[in-house]
Amino acid sequence: MQNELNNTLIDVRKAYRLLFEYQDRIKNLVSFIGGHFDFEFREGNPVFSAHAKNGTKVNLDHWAWDWLSMYFYHFKFAPKDDLIFSIFILTDTGYYDASKQNGTTASKIKPETFNTVEKAETKLFLVIDKKMWWRDTNLGHWENILFQDNNIFSTDEGGKLLFKEYSLEQFIDENHAISSLKDFQALCIQNDIVIQFKERELQ
Repeated sequence: MQNELNNTLIDVRKAYRLLFEYQDRIKNLVSFIGGHFDFEFREGNPVFSAHAKNGTKVNLDHWAWDWLSMYFYHFKFAPKDDLIFSIFILTDTGYYDASKQNGTTASKIKPETFNTVEKAETKLFLVIDKKMWWRDTNLGHWENILFQDNNIFSTDEGGKLLFKEYSLEQFIDENHAISSLKDFQALCIQNDIVIQFKERELQ
């Protein structure tokens, strides 16, 4: 029993150090993308869970996921002219894959109901709004919006919201990242949304 606990704690320590490296890389990538499109980062919030912190205090009734907020996270950038740019990182599609395949059988607080880690993916979503906001889609939440087959929404007043998902592997290095950003820029231009490039190195 003692050896089993020791081995588990070793795995936990390894996991936390790996998470540090991963989340540090994601922060650098978000900075790179925002800088390349010339948007200034403003704030962020978790999508899958909630903030463990409420004001200046934490609540132990919160899920353990609330302490692991980058499982699915929304990075928001400051508005620029009539555009709002966002990046979403979904570290593990397992819950959403299982929910889509099996209806409502997956539970957020029961990871054993998720698709296996081998079958799941890590995804990044690039989102741009032009004179439109997510509430205008009438889908209720980003979790609903980002998993629509349709990735372009519009309003009668000429507003548009569009997004595209990428596997994180498509940002594995600077060349792949720039190629993906040019792909997203082309989608924007096709839909009358102009975003500019500003050269910046990936850290």
